[in-house]
Amino acid sequence: MNLWELVKKGFKFCVTGGLNTIIDLAVTTALNSLLHININIAKPIGYLCGMANSFVVNKKWTFKTDDKQTKKELVKFIAVNLCMLGLSLLLINIFKSTLQIGDTFANILSTGIVMVINFLVSNFWVFRK
Repeated sequence: MNLWELVKKGFKFCVTGGLNTIIDLAVTTALNSLLHININIAKPIGYLCGMANSFVVNKKWTFKTDDKQTKKELVKFIAVNLCMLGLSLLLINIFKSTLQIGDTFANILSTGIVMVINFLVSNFWVFRK
């Protein structure tokens, strides 16, 4: 894979990730801020909503893998995203305690970091052709 292909995939992943992030942040914030559900419960729900969209769009548009690999990709995708969710929750709690910031800002910071890691793992392992 050349650098240009990686940049194009990275752009598509960011667009898809942006939509997933909007879904995640909207659901998480609504649950946490409006319904007063603890961030450690609200975040997994929001993340799973974004994750469902992510698999379909990344498989079909970003990485364009064939349907023969769907089951294997789905297993890898779920494993990676559960790890990313764990990392996200860890970072949220670290940011809240060390930076003394609120749930929403900690969530936004952790989402940016996790998105970069998720792209690299998705590109080089989950959706590898």
